[in-house]
Amino acid sequence: KVYDESQEGVKRWTIGHLVYAIGIGLVAIIFQSKSLFFTTTLILALADGTAALVGKKYGIYLFKVPGGVKSIEGSTIFFFITLAIISLYILMLRTGEFGEYATLSLGYKTVFNVVLVSGIITASEAIVAYGFDNITIPLLAAFLINKFI
Repeated sequence: KVYDESQEGVKRWTIGHLVYAIGIGLVAIIFQSKSLFFTTTLILALADGTAALVGKKYGIYLFKVPGGVKSIEGSTIFFFITLAIISLYILMLRTGEFGEYATLSLGYKTVFNVVLVSGIITASEAIVAYGFDNITIPLLAAFLINKFI
């Protein structure tokens, strides 16, 4: 078993740090898109990392998941950072910054899809435990972004 003792000596079973590279590596192999790789890596690094920090420091409204506890505050931060990252992805695709170019409408349907995709990824992060969200977040994000945005 692998234990995470990084948080004030609290021991909990996790393999998150071991599967982190697997999650983003699978996105690179399966989707072969620089833009999706960049976007999902940012979501995993920034949104998930910040959510954990905010949840541990400011988490008041807690909920149990298998193997631990998460917070509404952390999930809320995760959602908004994911929303911002996916919005940045759209803007960068529209300008060809990734060497990839897409004509994307910025209408209500795109806005709805960005909010929906961000919400689904956030829900996944909130319910997947033991560090396995480090695989599910990038794969689910890449699939949903590729399919709906």
